[in-house]
Amino acid sequence: MNRDLLSVVAAVALMLVSVALGLYQGGALAWLGAGLGSLFVAKSILIPSARDRLAVGVVWGIWLLAWPAIFFYVVSVWEQGEVVELSIQAGEKTHSVRTWVMDDEESPVVFYDAPGSVVQDWIDAERIQVKRGAETSAFRPSTVLASELPEADVERVTALVEQKYGALGRTPDRVTLVIWLMPESDS
Repeated sequence: MNRDLLSVVAAVALMLVSVALGLYQGGALAWLGAGLGSLFVAKSILIPSARDRLAVGVVWGIWLLAWPAIFFYVVSVWEQGEVVELSIQAGEKTHSVRTWVMDDEESPVVFYDAPGSVVQDWIDAERIQVKRGAETSAFRPSTVLASELPEADVERVTALVEQKYGALGRTPDRVTLVIWLMPESDS
């Protein structure tokens, strides 16, 4: 395979992998890879040079190393705020998730992007275990799909999240739940 064709193939691969990641998960790094891949495809076809293969290889390497670096950054930022672990029992299954919690007026509230397969279990849950720091408490959840809440409530909860943790990152294949944690003794 000649050098020019190898450079084009590597640039096309970078572009296609990036576009697939961008469509699936979104994110600036995925779209940056798609843009760089496109530029390298055009450059390798229109103005081929002996250094194209090296340049595409270096960009691939940096782009691949950036993913774990960003993952580490996101996880470390995520864990800097107050993180709680929520658990519910759904038949024989236990669903647990680590997420952020905010204090909304008189009760804690959680803004959780749930996988579609477990949304109904969270909505139907009558009891939720919350591990906040070293303490585990039981609550009666009031769980609502964010899409069914009045816009003012969504904006209030989003503002609480952003005030405490910064801007929200959203996952397109998830369903957003807002869960108010009511003390079990309240009726």
